[in-house]
Amino acid sequence: MAIVHANKNITDPALRQDPYHANPSIPAVFRNFTGWKCGRNAAIGERIGDVKWINFKAADNQRVDLEMSMTDYYGEASAMIDDALVIGKSNNLDPEGDVLDFVSPRGVEMPQREYFWVKNVRFYNFNWNDAAALGTCSHCVQPEDLGARTSTIEQMWYDPATVTKKIMWNFPGRAILYDFDGTTTGLGPRSWATPYFKHNEQPEC
Repeated sequence: MAIVHANKNITDPALRQDPYHANPSIPAVFRNFTGWKCGRNAAIGERIGDVKWINFKAADNQRVDLEMSMTDYYGEASAMIDDALVIGKSNNLDPEGDVLDFVSPRGVEMPQREYFWVKNVRFYNFNWNDAAALGTCSHCVQPEDLGARTSTIEQMWYDPATVTKKIMWNFPGRAILYDFDGTTTGLGPRSWATPYFKHNEQPEC
């Protein structure tokens, strides 16, 4: 089944004869989910279209708390996480040694495609190993698309006492975060975060 962006200029004659490709998407909205000690992920979505996760809570997950991988089918702000609480480690761990002590999870993992939007997320307790509040390029170890892709973030809050790393730039290190209000970069509204490369040292960057 081919999924076609509703705003694309359709050049395939077969698609031009099919009136359904231009239908507006119907959002799938999931609300009020809690994922705790789920092993890999609290919630993960593959090839996500117009899907929104609202008021999700996640804690003590070993790889990523909230993750979407393919998100560019329906345009800006269709695939979205809005209003989430993400805790890397809670106080409810095995006192004799917990598996979380040996891993480095991320709170929210950005997709390897365009148009993803994350807003109003609070992060706590990402302060051990290489744990980080945000990760980039979901599943880019499977090289389906290794280009630089942009995700938008806003209204993010990182507990200053327990979040020591905001962003983990996953392989291949080409992601772009558009910080709509500056709450992640600290550089003001409509600022950008990318991995460091020498060629980015330009006056406008």
